[in-house]
Parts: sequence; C-alpha cells; structure tokens
Amino acid sequence: SNIVYDKAFQIVHTCKMQKHWELRDDIEKIFVSEAARKSWDGQGQIIPNMTINQNIKKSYLFVSATRLSWEQGENRIHRFAKMLKDRGVLFTWLVFSDHAPKQYTDCLVYRQPTLDILSYVKNADAFIQLSDMEAFCYSIVEAMSLGVPVVTTKISSAEELVGEKGFVCENTEEGIYIVLKEVLINDDLLKQKRKNLINYTTSSD
Repeated sequence: SNIVYDKAFQIVHTCKMQKHWELRDDIEKIFVSEAARKSWDGQGQIIPNMTINQNIKKSYLFVSATRLSWEQGENRIHRFAKMLKDRGVLFTWLVFSDHAPKQYTDCLVYRQPTLDILSYVKNADAFIQLSDMEAFCYSIVEAMSLGVPVVTTKISSAEELVGEKGFVCENTEEGIYIVLKEVLINDDLLKQKRKNLINYTTSSD
C-alpha cells in the first residue's frame, strides 16, 4: 500500500495445481510458458525465463577400480579429490569398490564393482590408481589400451607399465600436487597423452 506505481505485472512461474489458487484481476500477467498460461485459462503475455550466456568450465570424469584399503591408497583418493576441489577443478570421480568408504568427499561417487567397467573407463578423461605397490596393475593396462591416460602413484611397476604414456607421481602430498598443478588443470597435456596412447598395446616398449 505504500508503493506508488504506474503499472504492475504479475509474473507467473507455475501451472495452476490447486483449485483455490487465484491470480489478481487488476494486474497484467506475464507467463513463462504457454503451458502455464493455459493452466490458468488466463490472458497475458508469454516471456520465457531467460538464461545468461557464460563461459562454461570443463568438467572431468575420472575412474578408479580398487579396494578401499590403506595399501590401495584410500586416504590418497580423498586427499586427491579435496585438492582438485580446492583448486576449482570440476569433476566426477567414479570409484568402483566393494568396500564402503570410511569418509565422504564431494564429487567422489562410489559404485559396486562390476565385471564390465570398460565403457566407463573409455569415456573417462583419466584413470586414477593411487596404490602403494602393484606387481602388475591390470586395470592400468586396460585403461591405456582404451587410449585413456593414467595417473598413478609410483608403484613398483609404474615405469614398466606406464612410462611416458601416463603420469606417475610420488606417493606424497607434494607429488600428487605436482600432477594436479601441471597435468590435470592443463587439458592440452591430457589430450597429448591420449593421442600417444592410440596405438598402445601391452607389448609396447
């Protein structure tokens, strides 16, 4: 009652879902869609809700298939994820494991293990393995054979399996940070590694 105006509009963002809902008769209506206007049997303009054009940041998809245990780097997975989030990297990280996580970290999505995760790996930006030690990590070889770059800690067989075709980091916070800073935030490096893996097989030197 204390506002003075020449003309008023009522913007209707919802369909009429309750019989007792009513619109004011003395105000011009603006509906956000034809569906909204029809539901009210009303007269008025249609002006759809606007969206704002903006630069969309790249979001990443990571995949891991591992037991959630100390030797398989469960704590490292959470530290890695937290570092990514703290640096503004947008990502979803699928972790296939039959162990329940001991803690929750946003963007980590835990899935029950399945014998067919290759379609998930194939579409990933990187396969991540953060174990303390692996004599032969079959999942690393599978990922690389699909042309997917691997980020791994310096496990026993890392140089033998991954070499220059992936990213090997030290089993330390600083080592993981270097990979984050110089690799995952630089999309061109991921693309180059993927290109290098096109003809990769287990017999590659």
